[in-house]
This record gives sequence, C-alpha cells and structure tokens, in this order.
Amino acid sequence: MKRIMLFIMTNIAIMVVLSITLRILGVDSILAENGSDLNIQSLVILSG
Repeated sequence: MKRIMLFIMTNIAIMVVLSITLRILGVDSILAENGSDLNIQSLVILSG
C-alpha cells in the first residue's frame, strides 16, 4: 500500500512541476500566438 501511495504522489508531483514550468516559461502564450491547438492541461494529464 505504501508503494502505491508513493507512486501516486510522485506522479502528482511531476504533473505539478511540469505545469508550473510551462507557465513560468510562457509556453502557453507562445502557443497561443502561433495559433497552435495544443491544450496544456491535456498534456499535463497525459504526463500523469
């Protein structure tokens, strides 16, 4: 049970770090300027 909880917590931490990093680097605004249809939220969910 402890192993499963650590795995889930690690996945959540990766999603949070990825989300914060993409926001700080401004990837979402760059994609909006170029007219890309990439959804950052979907990408973060897929990474988990």
